[in-house]
Amino acid sequence: MLFRFSRKCYRCGHIAKVNRQGNKFKCKRLGLEDHADVNAAKNIFPRYQRSNAIPLSASSENILKIEKDENCGLDT
Repeated sequence: MLFRFSRKCYRCGHIAKVNRQGNKFKCKRLGLEDHADVNAAKNIFPRYQRSNAIPLSASSENILKIEKDENCGLDT
């Protein structure tokens, strides 16, 4: 499953094993070129945004509050 993110073009969605060669990504449909890990991150980030994950901009105080609220106020 992890390979899917690095072989999928974040722009057009085309998935092919040949799109990734080592650290290089080149979409065979669009010709888009990028670092393979950067392309994978661009595919993963929208899923993160749709999840209930802690926001990237959250402060450490807010993260502790969120964790405490999720544990029904119990310190674990």
